[in-house]
Order: sequence, then structure tokens, then C-alpha cells
Amino acid sequence: MQEQEKTAKSAKASNFLVHHSRDTAEKQWAETKRLTLQGLTKLFKDNKSGLNPAEWVRCWKGMLQYIEEYAFSDNKEVSGGALEAFKELLEASPGMRLKY
Repeated sequence: MQEQEKTAKSAKASNFLVHHSRDTAEKQWAETKRLTLQGLTKLFKDNKSGLNPAEWVRCWKGMLQYIEEYAFSDNKEVSGGALEAFKELLEASPGMRLKY
């Protein structure tokens, strides 16, 4: 509770409005992780056509590692964001056909 009070006092002192769902450092870090994964997913989707097959596979594997790590997070916002990112990647993937 002290952390929430400290964050609230700090926000008031600096004239920042802090959303109640992000009123602790832990919640802010979880939101940062979720937004970062969302941004990486968008970056991958928007640029996948410019990647050669080897680059695409390397990036895909990297994305899956992040998604897997975040999907098993104890924070439901982070794990939900990971599952949403995975869904977006799967929906965006059919246009990319790789030959093995």
C-alpha cells in the first residue's frame, strides 16, 4: 500500500494523472511489456515481406520466444498481451510461404 501512496503523491506533486490500473511500478512495468510486445508484433507484420526466408525464420523464432516467456507471466495483462500477439502473428502469416 505504501508504494501506491508514494506513486499517487508523486503523480500529484508533478501534476501527472496516473490511471488507476497503472498506479504501481509493477503495473506500469507490465503495461510496458505488453506495449513493447504489441509494437514488436506490428513491426514484424509490417516488415515481413521485406525479409528473406532466413531472416523471416530468425525473426519468427525470436518473436515466439518473447511470446512464450510473456504468455507464462503471472500478470494477466502481460500473458493476455502475449496471446493476442500470437494470434495476430498467426493471422498475418498465411501470406508468407517458406520453402524448406
